[in-house]
Amino acid sequence: MRQDCPHCHESLDGNFVRSFASRQTDQMRTCPMCGKAMELVVHREELAIRGIAIVVAIATLYWINTGRHGFLLPLVVGTAVLVAAYVVVQRRLKDVQRYQKGTREN
Repeated sequence: MRQDCPHCHESLDGNFVRSFASRQTDQMRTCPMCGKAMELVVHREELAIRGIAIVVAIATLYWINTGRHGFLLPLVVGTAVLVAAYVVVQRRLKDVQRYQKGTREN
């Protein structure tokens, strides 16, 4: 995922992004280089992978609890499903922008 400023196009990977909150629901942040407002974008794929992780964890625990296939097989299958889902999401979001221009300027 690309983590550069939508205004100055400087890389923000590893930099502290200052946030200001006028309201509790405000998702605005400012670029440490140019100081302009930007918003954090949460993509559908990120939310989906969180839901998939919860479902896989519950299914794996249920499968372990039934005791039909032991302990190791459900853990291996659950881990494989999570790794595959993670790889798919990482590849889909490889060239997607993390931040977008803010609706409110400083």
